[in-house]
Amino acid sequence: MKKHRLPKMCPTRFVERHTTLERFVEQLPAVVEVLRHSETWTDPATSTKAGLLLNGLLKSEVMVGLFVLLKASCILLPPSRALQEKGADLVAAVQLLDRVLEELGRLRQDNAEFSRIFLEAEDAMMAAVGTKIRRPRVSKEKKNAHRASASTSTSATGESNDSPEEYFRVNLFAPALDHLLVDIKARFGEQQRKAMTLTNLVSSRVLNASWGDVQPAWRKYGHLVPVTERQAEAELVVWRGMCSRMPPEERPWTAIESLRRCPCDAFPATSRLLMILATLPVSTAEAERMFSKLDRTLSATRSTMTESRLEALVLMQAFRGELPAAAEVVNRLLKLPGKRCA
Repeated sequence: MKKHRLPKMCPTRFVERHTTLERFVEQLPAVVEVLRHSETWTDPATSTKAGLLLNGLLKSEVMVGLFVLLKASCILLPPSRALQEKGADLVAAVQLLDRVLEELGRLRQDNAEFSRIFLEAEDAMMAAVGTKIRRPRVSKEKKNAHRASASTSTSATGESNDSPEEYFRVNLFAPALDHLLVDIKARFGEQQRKAMTLTNLVSSRVLNASWGDVQPAWRKYGHLVPVTERQAEAELVVWRGMCSRMPPEERPWTAIESLRRCPCDAFPATSRLLMILATLPVSTAEAERMFSKLDRTLSATRSTMTESRLEALVLMQAFRGELPAAAEVVNRLLKLPGKRCA
């Protein structure tokens, strides 16, 4: 087991949250040991808080939910990294999210995968307290309001005979993934779906696209295009034929590369729509980075700087690759009138 400090849960970046969750699962035995030791302290506030945290952590539903969350977090990690990249492309992001939705849907139906997750949770439970995962007790009043049981078999006392694994698969694993699928789809609502239809203009996808596939985006952005809808539809036919003559391995699959291959004089509508597609922000990561740089630059000790200086410092931080070398700056200053070498 690697020795790491437990980082705080980041309120904004999902990638950092995944790291926190992964570290917490790795250090789970140590966390349980520390909480047990803290229960013996003489400080009543500390010992009480440690006991509450320990009792909540060692519940079967919490332990299983922790490993289900870790599995879902691992699947969401690649698109989270891709959405935070500089210059992320909407086409690539949509394709990656489609694969993630497919994988989550497959995981939702894969009982064998949940069996492996449940076994990991049970091993962690055994290592922590030496007991197996158990089904929580449900009062008779809550049975009718509870989620449908995995089976209808009951014992002589009226309790369900479902195994703990089957119980948590139906009442925890499936609802968690259903909620996650609904939440991801809800983030791409009607307006987002209209904008995504612009991806049909990309060279690698236009061969199987018709004007009806692009029309929702035209209704949203058509007022920005200097041609009529009839002309734009005709352009699509010619653009599709032009792309069909490209070798399959040379057809661009990003908006920027397709825009470079599309002459704006011959295809004014198609090039303008591809330009809109290439400039659509995939996420708010770029804006959040600029705000973070602004917060670090405009500190308490720099509160009196002018706006032009603040803007210059932020741009220097955002575009470090464009900065000249230090020797070049020095040589330029030395060439100014009145400057002499020491």
